[in-house]
Amino acid sequence: MKTALIFGGSGMIGQEFFQTLSKSMIVMSISYEQCDITSIEAVVAQLSKYHPDIIIKCAGIIDVESCEKDPDRAFLVNTQGVKNIVDAMISCDLKGCIFVQMSTAYVFEGSVAEYSEDDLPNPGTIYGLSKYKAEQEICSSFAQSSIRYYIIRTGWVYSEFRQTFIDLVVDSISKGDAIDIVTDQSGVITWAHELTEAVQTIMLDADSNPSGIYHVTNNAERAVSKYEIAVACARIFGFDVSLVRPIDSTSLQGVKRPRYSFLKTNKGIVLPQWQESLQHYLMEKYG
Repeated sequence: MKTALIFGGSGMIGQEFFQTLSKSMIVMSISYEQCDITSIEAVVAQLSKYHPDIIIKCAGIIDVESCEKDPDRAFLVNTQGVKNIVDAMISCDLKGCIFVQMSTAYVFEGSVAEYSEDDLPNPGTIYGLSKYKAEQEICSSFAQSSIRYYIIRTGWVYSEFRQTFIDLVVDSISKGDAIDIVTDQSGVITWAHELTEAVQTIMLDADSNPSGIYHVTNNAERAVSKYEIAVACARIFGFDVSLVRPIDSTSLQGVKRPRYSFLKTNKGIVLPQWQESLQHYLMEKYG
């Protein structure tokens, strides 16, 4: 039976991976408290202890505001942390191991309506840049290696394991409270349950899925605004749609997010339509 090790196992996507992979393999879930990935010695100790067949890196700083306020910390965790894992894998001679790096649509600055795996990143935030530099480190380090790697870009992920934008919308309008949602940030939401199942399929089928970058999100014909998604949440439950109030992001303080975060794939990895998955999640969680 295969053995998988998840760095960042206590986070939202880490917990989803544990739930998904535990059905078919032995999974070690490693939290920040158990292993600080900014220490290569700590990483080597974990790899030497478990000798995993699969390593999934979910650990990182994902808060865009925090990354802008402390870029040194962002690069230390999001970029150097990845380099430490990569270097540790090579030094521990984990031949034939699979490495999965969870990345983001924010490696693109968001000026065009959609991005495929072939488009050249140009991040507009420190968070996006720290993740892009990690991608570059992986591609260059494993180029001549027997280690297979998968860089999984996704975006606007929601899950039962953390309160997200989706839950904030439902909680607010279910109480009859209005909520302001931007109309000028567009992408597509992704159910983490389906995301992790898709990643499992990708990484375990080496013949069909060689090392590289993969865009994995729920399916959509076009970029969908956060306002449209919030309205969809209201309609699923029959709530008053007028409680979702459209606003422009220029009225908000903080770091400017990309106008478009819409990932398309040219690699045939297709998840269900976003509306279908959203309804399934909401009915399962809220009934």
